[in-house]
Amino acid sequence: MEKTQRDSLGITDWLEWFLECLGRALSATDQTLESVLRKARLWEKPETHLFACFSACLHR
Repeated sequence: MEKTQRDSLGITDWLEWFLECLGRALSATDQTLESVLRKARLWEKPETHLFACFSACLHR
């Protein structure tokens, strides 16, 4: 980014830098969302041991 700010080569270098950053951000977001959805699916299954223990604790 620093190079693109100093040079006057046009928008191509900046655009490449921006798209690379955007790609990394989308990839990280995809990984986070995948993790959140995996955890949500776990809680949707009432037959799981984890849910049963948690539910039992709540109803004491």
